[in-house]
Amino acid sequence: MIQINNSSTNPFLNLALEEYLLKQKDLKEKILILWRNEPAVVIGKNQNAYGEINLPFVEKNQIHVVRRMSGGGAVYHDLGNLNFTILEPEDHRQNQMRVFSAPIIRCLRKYGIRAEFSGRNDILVEGEKVSGSAQYFWKNRVLCHGTLLYATDLKKLSNSLKVDKRKIRAKGIASVRSRIENIETFMAKKISLEEFAEVLAETFFEEVGEKRCVVDLSEKDHEKIAALKKAKYETWQWNFGQSPAIDQVREERVRAGQIAVAVKAEGGIIKSFKITGDFFERNPIEVLEERLTGQRFEKKEIEAVLRTIPVSEYIFDLSNEELIQILFS
Repeated sequence: MIQINNSSTNPFLNLALEEYLLKQKDLKEKILILWRNEPAVVIGKNQNAYGEINLPFVEKNQIHVVRRMSGGGAVYHDLGNLNFTILEPEDHRQNQMRVFSAPIIRCLRKYGIRAEFSGRNDILVEGEKVSGSAQYFWKNRVLCHGTLLYATDLKKLSNSLKVDKRKIRAKGIASVRSRIENIETFMAKKISLEEFAEVLAETFFEEVGEKRCVVDLSEKDHEKIAALKKAKYETWQWNFGQSPAIDQVREERVRAGQIAVAVKAEGGIIKSFKITGDFFERNPIEVLEERLTGQRFEKKEIEAVLRTIPVSEYIFDLSNEELIQILFS
């Protein structure tokens, strides 16, 4: 395993770095990146940006908005937040977030913090969330990344995000602020985020039984990453234009997460079909959306299509029956 040295705090550049390493670099071994962002809301690949952010607050406070490659929900980043990314070759498509969270839990326990993995993708301490993660598959590779709330401005976090009331009720909590806390709060002895990051990196290498190895990218790498940032991650089309035009939306919270289906149909024929939410993808959701576009918007027709292209091949923990229930209940 190697650790990529990354001092950038630009969220557009950091997400471009992830994609470049995943898709363009020769990935022969596991890669670790620890990084921070200037204040930003980072939304999941399949989310409607306008439905996830408090736009007036975000604009007033000059908080960046950027869409990532992976699914899952919107998160707030600032310089008190430590992010981790792990990339590795893989030959299966399983939920690896529990596996990738293990070194983080071990690191926290070094400080006497009783952390535990919970649900699909969270790390909790005393019932409060301190970390969430997401994953993305590309060819024979997997990327897992996540946040660690260390000394984050939790008031700005709460004000930046719109939280689905159904999601709050489903988890039996009063607000987004009531279910999160900073790791710093649980530290018996306060240490800097930078010191914590060093210990975390060492713990990741201990997990694989290797000596820590930190490497710098080449100038050519940096040029390609900057080009990707400009062409994709800084564009309105990627960050906001992916949000669907809506004729009608069917929405429900299920085991896979919050699922919303936006359907535009003319003359009984589906002209556009878009699935958004905080779910996690097994394969690109666009394939499923394209397959359903052009079909008759009838229950039997959709059921027949899904028998040939199972939903679970595209969305973890979502069944054909659940998607049908969302569409036609």
